[in-house]
Amino acid sequence: MPEGIISLQNEENENINLDEGEPFEAAFRFSNILPYDFNGPLNVRYTFSNQSSQNERTETIQIPVIGSGESADFNLPIETIGDLGLNDLEVFVNPGEELEQYYSNNRILLEGFYNVVRDEVNPAMDVTFDGVYIMDGDVVNAQPLIEIELKDNNQFKFKTDTAGVELFLSENVQDAPVNQIFFSDPNLTFTPAGEGQNYKVQYTPPELSDGMYTLRARAADASGNLAGDDYVINFEVINESTITNFYPYPNPFSTSVRFVFTLT
Repeated sequence: MPEGIISLQNEENENINLDEGEPFEAAFRFSNILPYDFNGPLNVRYTFSNQSSQNERTETIQIPVIGSGESADFNLPIETIGDLGLNDLEVFVNPGEELEQYYSNNRILLEGFYNVVRDEVNPAMDVTFDGVYIMDGDVVNAQPLIEIELKDNNQFKFKTDTAGVELFLSENVQDAPVNQIFFSDPNLTFTPAGEGQNYKVQYTPPELSDGMYTLRARAADASGNLAGDDYVINFEVINESTITNFYPYPNPFSTSVRFVFTLT
């Protein structure tokens, strides 16, 4: 009867640290060391075990028929989302399905094979009105496109939901309520992050009346890290066409002057 032996082929086999979401593969070789062929393809059963959560998941693949003196190389993809901390990997080729002299050398147990590290870096958040950054108290359009862009350093774990993202808008008058804008509002949409694409939230409020308003925004990345303190900005809406904040400089002047003004 044939006799197979499994061996690990990764150059790195200890102290493997992976960011959550980072892809990784474990490489193995199964060799038939006796002059007898296996009868057919062999099943490979492998189990991932997280030492912290005790969660386990088992999957199977097949490798082709292995003749006398032949070997088969195979890779096992490792998913790291949700498996923070140390993880064990057990691989069992031909788990008793085809007769061999011994099965002990078909199995390999790698305890603490890899460590998944939690992302603890805060993302950056950009907030623009109609595509520009505004100063506190600036005059804006009565229906501005407010866009929040989340820039995360984690290139493996993308934010694809609305968890941890909150938007509030209130008018600066006495006893005015602070209104949270929920994602059920058709004027509030989001674009999930992806390869080369940052997470974005877009909100266009109904036409605002004249007055001062306050926008408050907070956002967290896919790991729950907040983008620092809440972003808070005051802005003004003036629906009438006016020229305000008219500042000539230098003042006084002799030969030339420049003008700065706000056109609503």
